Amino acid sequence: MTYKWFIDVSHWQAPFTRAQISELVANGMVGMAIKGGQGVSAEDDMAEEHVAVCKETNVPFIIYHWADPILPSAPQARFAIALAKKFGARGICPDIEQYWKNWQEWYNVVVLHKPGTVSTFSQEQLLRFYTNYLRELNTINRQETKLPVMAYSAKWFIDAYCRALAPIIRDMTDDYWNAAYQKWHQLDQDLKVSWDELHSTLSDIVLPPTLIPNGISRWSAWQFAILPMRGWPALDCDVITEEASAKYFGTEPIVIPPEEPPLEPTTLQMEVVCDTLNVRDGPSANAQDIGDLHRGDVVNVINIFGANAWIEFEPGKFCCVNGTKDRYMERKASA
Repeated sequence: MTYKWFIDVSHWQAPFTRAQISELVANGMVGMAIKGGQGVSAEDDMAEEHVAVCKETNVPFIIYHWADPILPSAPQARFAIALAKKFGARGICPDIEQYWKNWQEWYNVVVLHKPGTVSTFSQEQLLRFYTNYLRELNTINRQETKLPVMAYSAKWFIDAYCRALAPIIRDMTDDYWNAAYQKWHQLDQDLKVSWDELHSTLSDIVLPPTLIPNGISRWSAWQFAILPMRGWPALDCDVITEEASAKYFGTEPIVIPPEEPPLEPTTLQMEVVCDTLNVRDGPSANAQDIGDLHRGDVVNVINIFGANAWIEFEPGKFCCVNGTKDRYMERKASA
């Protein structure tokens, strides 16, 4: 069986360029899952940029929301629906995998590998939180958005921390998105991947039922590997069944519209109004820092990207016009 595939992205990935999107689509990508946010109000730093590039290139997308059991459940469910409405997503994915009570403890032990312990919720607490979260999400979704809901979780989480969640996820969501990474050397001896190797893998990959949580009998999507694609940042790759792909991403081929011609360099000029402004090799704070501009420097704008107004002032050189609170550049008045 050959599966369809998509990628999932968050603030860890810079927005893809039109050329990258074209390459992904040409190699069979059917859509994206974009992290919309987490908790009761924390929108993902790159959500707007990822959504913008999907809309510019006609790539269908769904959003996922990290549900945090430290916080009340109902406002988080409302926030997930609000994100789906704001971005115009085709589906909602509750991310169900948090077992810890304290983020700092988790970060110190799990990420920094410092000695210590991580306080965990009881099975009863997790069951109550996620049940209430899904119940509220379903109620609001039926009233306001009527989008399909696909829960994301994993065997390691459910079997270890709350086995009673399996039937709740099965019965309270439309579909199940399973996380179970296989290291690429388990799929291919060459640790770098070409498109041909990906296509070959998708044509004969076997995803063992033993990696699905006990109590969930079927899956619709499977986050199966981080692809070490030559010339690309690491890609979280997911396979999806034909039925689920049609439901969440549609059946129409993705047709990327022609790129609009860039603005003429003399059409718009911007002046730096902060002391120092980083120059990066992409329209993202996560892109490589390749230099600086300084207060009073004036540049010609040749392209504009994203909701935070990143500009390209020379080929491959980008600056941010404004952040959440601060403004870094102003339009240069005509002489």
